[in-house]
Amino acid sequence: MLSDLQQFCDSHELKINLEKTQLILFKKPGKPIPEDFHIILENCTVTPQKTVKILGVTLDQHLTFGPHIENVANKCQGLLGILAKATPYLPKELLKLMYTALIRSHGVLFFDLLISSQNSS
Repeated sequence: MLSDLQQFCDSHELKINLEKTQLILFKKPGKPIPEDFHIILENCTVTPQKTVKILGVTLDQHLTFGPHIENVANKCQGLLGILAKATPYLPKELLKLMYTALIRSHGVLFFDLLISSQNSS
């Protein structure tokens, strides 16, 4: 398998950045992953992680999006706290603009993921 991966990369002139390489195995809850499972690429061992972050989205091994939703909620909560403290000092129009840019932009994705995760339960 590894020689196939290396051969594919070589034939397509792709270089694997070992510093950024992440490994996640998507699986059903309760299905174990062998403890010694790993991949060796160019003498570097890559072991499976429970979560990985790709393009700002945190994926977990069961594809529940729970860790991602938690991260977004925490980030929005912090930003809301900052906006609340700034409320006495900024005009209402600017606060609304900041809310739309900083909170709602995350919230749309957050609520979509929340609804889809609840529907799959």
